[in-house]
Amino acid sequence: MASLEFEMDRGQPAPASDFFMAGSELVRALDGLADEVVDWTIADLRVGSAVATLDADELHAAVADKAVLELMAGLRALLQGSRSKAWNPEVVQGMKAFARLVDPGDAMPRATLTHIQGGRAIESVAIDKLLISGLSEWKPVDRLFRGSVIGRIVGVNVARGNRASLRPKIGRVVHVRFTDELANVMKDALYGQVEVFGTLRRDENDDVFHISADGVNVVEGQSALTWDKVFGSDPDFTGGVPVDRYLEESRGKA
Repeated sequence: MASLEFEMDRGQPAPASDFFMAGSELVRALDGLADEVVDWTIADLRVGSAVATLDADELHAAVADKAVLELMAGLRALLQGSRSKAWNPEVVQGMKAFARLVDPGDAMPRATLTHIQGGRAIESVAIDKLLISGLSEWKPVDRLFRGSVIGRIVGVNVARGNRASLRPKIGRVVHVRFTDELANVMKDALYGQVEVFGTLRRDENDDVFHISADGVNVVEGQSALTWDKVFGSDPDFTGGVPVDRYLEESRGKA
């Protein structure tokens, strides 16, 4: 199983605020690369400088391994003057915030990320001026639309802010955020086919990578929450367009 080690300010005490905020942004970037909701845990924590190793539980080991590999590959690409197609805008924004927090200015790099496999260091990348410059110049396209996506719910986690993973028939997994009112619907729909409605975020390839969900329609079996009830709770959702016509126009666009 792969792990990711984050070391900051080697040889001197690391500021707690920078270290913990940077770690939070690093987890945000990993979440953006993970095809399911992963509970990242601290497998090792050392002080002097600050060193933390992130792991995942065995259930999500393969998903976490892929996320770590894509993170490291994306950093390598930036150092070579290119950009990873696997990094959606959420990943880019997380790594940009991470880089700002560990920016050394004109000094030596403050932070290093190391890919650990089987207890052995495979690859290390220092967050240096070249890498920070590449991230700062990256302005990802992030467009908002109203619509829906049909797919299979492959992961639900209410402990980390009501998050789910939706696997459409084509393309990468879409990350979903949902309200408390939809928590039971999402949990009941796990591994089922659903249509999720809400605000879609699309990247420069017009691929949906994130949904802020307002409603869920279970495609297989009886729906636990009907679309007319969702519209009843938000009468301005359609902008004055009749519900039937709005659904007809929005279905299938994602």
